Amino acid sequence: MQLSVQDVYDSQGTPREYINFRARTRKASPDGKRKTRQVPVHPVLRESLIAYEPENCCWLFPDRGGEKPISLRWADMILRTAVEKAGLTAKGISTHSTRRSFITKLAKRGVSLATIKKATGHTDLKVLSRYIDVSDDDVREAIATL
Repeated sequence: MQLSVQDVYDSQGTPREYINFRARTRKASPDGKRKTRQVPVHPVLRESLIAYEPENCCWLFPDRGGEKPISLRWADMILRTAVEKAGLTAKGISTHSTRRSFITKLAKRGVSLATIKKATGHTDLKVLSRYIDVSDDDVREAIATL
């Protein structure tokens, strides 16, 4: 939520190739350290960023006053309202479930755990593995490949 416009756009207003998630805005790793991460911009997101016109503010998603970024609580409320309007409340969609879905989809498409770990910023494969949902059908399909 604390993305600044300069974390996403260059000085000419063009979306960057990577979004910068600054260390001060990230959760600390188990060793207590925070690290800046750069995440590549997906082509679909790039198109959305080209169409998006940030307000005349330093924050990509400013609060109502325009002086601070929106809070996690406010972002969650916006998402929950959109989910309700779309009739998807029963799906259990949350800001965190999108992360779990992203990781599970990558794993099901055969992306290596090392690559997923790097893309998501996890430092521990054990923690990452908790995000990967494996259904009974997934297990059956895996066994059927033998």
